[in-house]
Amino acid sequence: MQCPQIIIDKSTVPVATAERVSRRVAEVLAERGLDELTFDVVSNHEFLKEGRAVADCHKPDRIIIGTELADTVKVMREWRSQ
Repeated sequence: MQCPQIIIDKSTVPVATAERVSRRVAEVLAERGLDELTFDVVSNHEFLKEGRAVADCHKPDRIIIGTELADTVKVMREWRSQ
């Protein structure tokens, strides 16, 4: 990382993955002396119907984004509306 980032995990990962990813990224940034860089790890849940997964990815009927930061929600909403 060389600038602030949003790291997105999918709903198919195990519970607590976002916390583990966040801890590991923070450790690596600290090791590299880059702990001033900001990042957020969000969960983007998928609702894919059997036989329609590709179509559902392109035109989902709902989107749920899990995060604690309002700025990340804004970025994710803007990205999705493109």
